[in-house]
Amino acid sequence: MGTISLTPIVGLSQPEHRISLLAGREKDLKILAINPGSVNQDRLPIPPLGILYVAAYTRKNGYANWRVIDNDIIEHRSPDQFADDFAWADIVAITGTTAQCKQAMQIANAAKQAGKIVVYGGPHATPTWKETLEMCPGVDIVVRGEGELTFLELLETLRHNGDLSQVNGIAFRDTDGIPVKTGKRQRNFDLDELPFPARDLVPTERYGDQPLVRFSTDERYAHLIMTRGCTDKCEFCNTPNNWGGPSWRTAGNLFAEMLEVHQTYGIRYFHFQDDVFTVNQELVRNLCYLLIEIRMRKQGPIRFEWSCLARPDQFDYELLALMKLAGCVQIEIGVESGSEALLKSSRKRYTKEIIRKAFIAARQAGIRTYAFFIVGLPGETEETWRETVHFAKELKPDGSVFTVLTPYPGTDINLKNRVEIIDPDWTNWLYKTPVVKVGDLGPKDLKRLRNIANRLVNGPGYHGAYRLDPNMN
Repeated sequence: MGTISLTPIVGLSQPEHRISLLAGREKDLKILAINPGSVNQDRLPIPPLGILYVAAYTRKNGYANWRVIDNDIIEHRSPDQFADDFAWADIVAITGTTAQCKQAMQIANAAKQAGKIVVYGGPHATPTWKETLEMCPGVDIVVRGEGELTFLELLETLRHNGDLSQVNGIAFRDTDGIPVKTGKRQRNFDLDELPFPARDLVPTERYGDQPLVRFSTDERYAHLIMTRGCTDKCEFCNTPNNWGGPSWRTAGNLFAEMLEVHQTYGIRYFHFQDDVFTVNQELVRNLCYLLIEIRMRKQGPIRFEWSCLARPDQFDYELLALMKLAGCVQIEIGVESGSEALLKSSRKRYTKEIIRKAFIAARQAGIRTYAFFIVGLPGETEETWRETVHFAKELKPDGSVFTVLTPYPGTDINLKNRVEIIDPDWTNWLYKTPVVKVGDLGPKDLKRLRNIANRLVNGPGYHGAYRLDPNMN
């Protein structure tokens, strides 16, 4: 039988007791989920939708005792300040990105000292399951990939003292202390079967309270997900290896969530976090028809405004015009580089001409554009950087952000050693602070080029995605 084997909990001498602690319990397990603090300081206030989906799904299946702490945005507590929360919990579930992994491991170790079973999942833990189990004694089990089905099966296995090796999509230490992983969890392609995220577990009123330029008022906004995964395999992105190809919800299901959020919290502004929002154009059209219909109601019309991220080769003017009528105010596009050679080598699968047409179509449709650029792709030189700056000025986006390449775990750039990583310590990785050397360009060069590009393209008075506080000087 697969058993958990880690540094013994105080008062327990046999590692296998860790799993038997929960054996025979009903579905009254107390689950404490924590979204750790991030080392990135200028991030948007985004609720931890991943863990809220897992909580909603397991609650639907009888596990009702959940608490969620968003330490990234709401709480800002140090790991030693969770003692009372740990005392309440049976299981501590931690999620997070690479920027959150430093505190995730600190929290895991603190929870382990409190004698809890610790489960770690999310976009960082998935590709680093082996290193995480080797580096962090506090983590008992890593959930790899989509969490809903895996975590529910894990709870059932823990309750019945079952065999962990039979739970697909996890990793743990065997009785010799060696990290092992189980079989791959089959993707869930029927996203409509998932309940909406358990927003009641977090203080929703404290998200989206920093007004964004894109929306017509300073009212709060919320985040939604329509699709998971991506059609492509850009070498700097970990979505292909973490998720795989796209799956999606139906338009009616997504529209129902928008209505629920509006009715419960009074929110009518949304941002879709999908990597490829327009990958299924029929789905987008159906959603637009529903949104247009509710905007045109004689009795109580609701005018939703929203923004999304899309590939430039997955929409045209006709679709954008419909999206505009349905309330779309901004589309975000990953341009990445102005060098055709770098676009090709990074597997973007679209050209500069396709990008140009996308920005022109968005302007014609009356939708704001926001562009993403990366400084430091494999093969970057000062010449390709100049091509990017010139191309960015030609596109004239309403807003843009230049980041430096970060070789995140799970990306092909990392897996295939496409760049020289100067600092291998994940906990130091910030998306605007270089940790790589690309050709002759070292970290200081890349940072300098990023800062110059940002100033040249956006101008000295640019303040990013947020509206300025009128009280600021």
